[in-house]
Amino acid sequence: MSYIISITRKDIPKIDKLAWVLLDKLILREKKKKPKQDFLDLIEKLISKYQCISKLSDDDIDNGVWSDGPLINNAGHDITTLGLVDNKVDEVLPFIISMANKNGFVVFDKQTNIIHRTDNKKMRWVWLISLVLSIVAFLYLIPNSVYNLSPLIFSILGAAISMLFLIQFFYDFRNIQDYHDKVEHGNDTKFKILAVSSIPLAFILYMTFSMNFAFDKSNEIEEYGMKTEGTIISANVTNIRRKTGSGKVFYAKVKFVTENGKTIISEEQITEEDYKNLIIGQQIELSYSIKDPKLIKLKMK
Repeated sequence: MSYIISITRKDIPKIDKLAWVLLDKLILREKKKKPKQDFLDLIEKLISKYQCISKLSDDDIDNGVWSDGPLINNAGHDITTLGLVDNKVDEVLPFIISMANKNGFVVFDKQTNIIHRTDNKKMRWVWLISLVLSIVAFLYLIPNSVYNLSPLIFSILGAAISMLFLIQFFYDFRNIQDYHDKVEHGNDTKFKILAVSSIPLAFILYMTFSMNFAFDKSNEIEEYGMKTEGTIISANVTNIRRKTGSGKVFYAKVKFVTENGKTIISEEQITEEDYKNLIIGQQIELSYSIKDPKLIKLKMK
């Protein structure tokens, strides 16, 4: 008897039971297809250490590790199947797995029902660094003048991007199908916890970015603020819809003239009560930043 392993490329489902189903399909459609060069190259690397039995002399044939030969004939189009001599498995199998994974392949071991996948640690570092950079960017690097264009959108965008990088750090989904497979067929407690906690985590990130901008804006107006009077020219409401419920954000748009004679129209978020009491055309006191007059703080009564 021989110990049979199958080798495929790494673009297979991340859920094991789906990967085994795909393996069976690959085996069925493999017939009469020309071998691909990457599989041929892999076999060359394997036999550079463990010689093909077709090259061994009659005296050395019993020391061979492969159960058939020439081994190069085993190279396939989408799958390569190799057989090992039973008493050489413990010695040779770790080398095959290591060499295959290093070259971007996945090893299926039917005897143990284990799939030996590549552990892409580099991508995990990429996602972790991206997560940190996204949080730093939305907290510190985006200027208040840019953030002020739409604090709501920037806060939501920052939360969404950060959550995406966080999820990718744990699972490194290659495409949307990987995610759907995990949802439909996965049985991972860590994934379930992350899925349940994603909404509150996203909300916490949203509030963090939003409050940080409000804090920075308040500090800038306090340090570089100039008082004046403006005119309310409009008021509007933005409806927010999310899984946890819906809500409303209220804004007042005001027109004023800076000390340099420049006419500015800017918008600030207000409370629902202030929105109800607002009168279009009324005069209102405000402070603006001389660094960026678009940053304003209304003095609501």
